[in-house]
Amino acid sequence: LTSVPAELGQLRLLEGLDLEFNKLTSVPAAIRELRAAGCNVLDEGSDVVVLRAWRAMCPDLQVMWPEDEQPEDWTGVTMEDGRVVKLIFISDFIQVKAVPAEVGRLSSLRELHLNDNRLTSVPAE
Repeated sequence: LTSVPAELGQLRLLEGLDLEFNKLTSVPAAIRELRAAGCNVLDEGSDVVVLRAWRAMCPDLQVMWPEDEQPEDWTGVTMEDGRVVKLIFISDFIQVKAVPAEVGRLSSLRELHLNDNRLTSVPAE
């Protein structure tokens, strides 16, 4: 499973939703609203979803971050307590061309190394 339909958010009486151990690249806002309304949503965590989305848009990351490995084992990724705290994308290892806006959801990120890449865009916010 790589995505979930936004229509799941219409299940207003839902008390539990288990999305763990999938390969989600996005979680609709409606699912986050279910969580805010008290539904017990189990997922891989928003940080993992952000990393998988970035992997999906960057061919170099698809090579460097094998789909069958856990994100905490990916080269250049440092996680603590399930949260991304450091990302290193130095040109010796990878060429990043764009930074997705979702990177702003990595609320525990303390270091982001993008030096010597081929960046063509970064998020406005």
